Amino acid sequence: AWAWHRLLCRPTRAAWIILWSAELALLYAHNTAPAVALWLNIVTLIAWTSARSMRKPDWRIWIVGQSLVGLLWLPYFASRFLNLTDANSAIRSAPDFTADFLAQVGSAFWIMPWERITRGGVAPWETMLVALIGAALLFSLGSRGGRWMLLHAALLIAWMLLGLFILGNDFHGRYIVMVAPLVAVALGSLRPRLLMVFTVAISGALVVASIAARPAYPNDNARGAVIEYARRLDANDTVLMWSYADRYELAYYWDRFAISVRRVTLPEGADMADILLLLPEPGGDVALNVWYTQRADYRGMMNCLLSAGTATPETFQVDGMDSLIYHAPPLIPPALAPLDVWFSDGNKRIAHLGSVGQPPRTRADHAACIPLHLTALDAPETEVKASLVVRDGRGREIARTDAVFADAAQRTTGQFERSAAFTTVRLPAGTPPGTYDLFVRLYDEKSHLSGLIPEDTQRARFGRDLWIGTWEIVPGAVWMPDIQTDTPLTLIEVQPALITVNNGAAFDLTLLWSGRGALPDLTLTLPDGTAQTIPTEIDEHDDLTRERRTIRIPPDMMSGAATIALPDGDIITSIQVEALPMLLDAPAFTNEVNAVFPDVGTLVGFTYEPETLEVQLVWQAEGATSINYTVFVQLIDANGNVVAQSDSAPSGGSRPTIGWRAGEYIEDRHTLRLNPGFTADQVIGARLIAGMYDLASGARLRTEDSTDHAALSP
Repeated sequence: AWAWHRLLCRPTRAAWIILWSAELALLYAHNTAPAVALWLNIVTLIAWTSARSMRKPDWRIWIVGQSLVGLLWLPYFASRFLNLTDANSAIRSAPDFTADFLAQVGSAFWIMPWERITRGGVAPWETMLVALIGAALLFSLGSRGGRWMLLHAALLIAWMLLGLFILGNDFHGRYIVMVAPLVAVALGSLRPRLLMVFTVAISGALVVASIAARPAYPNDNARGAVIEYARRLDANDTVLMWSYADRYELAYYWDRFAISVRRVTLPEGADMADILLLLPEPGGDVALNVWYTQRADYRGMMNCLLSAGTATPETFQVDGMDSLIYHAPPLIPPALAPLDVWFSDGNKRIAHLGSVGQPPRTRADHAACIPLHLTALDAPETEVKASLVVRDGRGREIARTDAVFADAAQRTTGQFERSAAFTTVRLPAGTPPGTYDLFVRLYDEKSHLSGLIPEDTQRARFGRDLWIGTWEIVPGAVWMPDIQTDTPLTLIEVQPALITVNNGAAFDLTLLWSGRGALPDLTLTLPDGTAQTIPTEIDEHDDLTRERRTIRIPPDMMSGAATIALPDGDIITSIQVEALPMLLDAPAFTNEVNAVFPDVGTLVGFTYEPETLEVQLVWQAEGATSINYTVFVQLIDANGNVVAQSDSAPSGGSRPTIGWRAGEYIEDRHTLRLNPGFTADQVIGARLIAGMYDLASGARLRTEDSTDHAALSP
């Protein structure tokens, strides 16, 4: 700024050299520097226009100099700057240019910190003072110097906000530090002098108020984080931090306080193979500084690697700087198994899953790291995510975790076709030993929230889940370190303790036990006085055990109270049974079908409303089934594509097939949803089909005519 002002008044060779050198240094020093370069060129153009002359600074030297600066910046521009948008793609949070946001930017000149402004910590009297200062600044437009300062400030802020919008970065109050001196100079140009003194006094009061309020809004305390590392860790331990966090004063305070804990700086953009070379030998504890993980590890690779084979890490936060401490992680990279499965949206292929991680045999209190490697064909439009599900032998969900696919530079599948997701799976406390199945569902939150369709029908389960392997859990989990080996078995939690169900319904009773010993049988006493024994399925367990027992109410049970009790007679759950009346007369329908599904029932007829895509099926039951079947209704076009569909248990789940009674009719209403890529116009001419399938295996029931569906003809 000094060099530019010198060129405007009395140009010298030194001023030119200083201007170009400073401008080039800024361009290489920080990614916001183009805003400064644009500012310089715009204000120079305005200076020429206002003076009606292009002699100060000389336009020929100016153009040559700016061209030279641009050429010298070109290597950085091509290799780094053009990649900024991709580097920030995973966490795009560009500011919204609303009146509230612009008011916050104006307040940030006088009130700090920025977190106080955004969290609503500004008092009404402070808002009023900021408004008074803004009004006073309008008087600075009366002087030539004031106009120039405000013009400089406005241009710098405008270019900065534009850059943040393009890059997808959120705004922070510290970004206007370079503009603040210009606004302060504008204040100094206020006339009369009494107005200037009054405005400076107001701004001083706001500064004092901000200093007083600052302790309540701490942010990114690198000094405090280093002190906490020294307190919690020793020379045998290691702290891992991304280079961004290391530069953000952690390295400075590390040397200043002479910390004995080893510090390892992880380069941003490095993949797992490069990271493994930097990790310490197994043995000591490892702390991971997760600030600013969104930039360096949006996909969660480090948490996955460090969590594998360890219990839940200890967490602590020092004023916005988070850390996780993993106790003696084995630091073994996950084993990968090849896979060759395509996923589609029902009409075209979207992504290919090429390999998946295979968890080793572990205790239930230790996590597993399961990477997934993906190639996305539809990369420009689809950002694919993964949901990894753990299920027990009955197909019941035990745990679930979600992860985003991204490459090492944190570019998601919307910007880069080859990517990986790192799923860290932890089981709920008390999960018993055994073998569990692992499933993955690929989805995107815009158009395929219910999941992409795996083309491998042998592995597809539970609708759109893909079976990817098993996880063997061995005994030895330490959920309760203080418990003794001879502690008697105690029931510490039951869910649900009170429930209302219909006859023919089934529900899971979740029990949490502590201590050792065989898990006892339970007794279900029904409203008619009959009793059933509910045995456990668990032979071996740890010091804390979480188990599920399926409770089924007979289809022909009367209304009344039922109970579940321990062997000593203590009631642990009360059940209110509300018996559904049998519908023995066929309800009205417009189209007859009479498609027989042996051992389940007959699809008697249906009513179809094409305007609303609503279908009501009428079933006549043959009796209760051992499998709880799911009903599907689909519209199929001439090319065999599924235009619209509905999948649910009969009557929205209120009439499961395991509770059907022989001879009764069931009304089953469905509302079809258009699949992605189809419009309401494509419904016209599509044929309607319906049927049933086993959700766990995906296998469809066959009619007595050996077809896997019933054709419905409106």
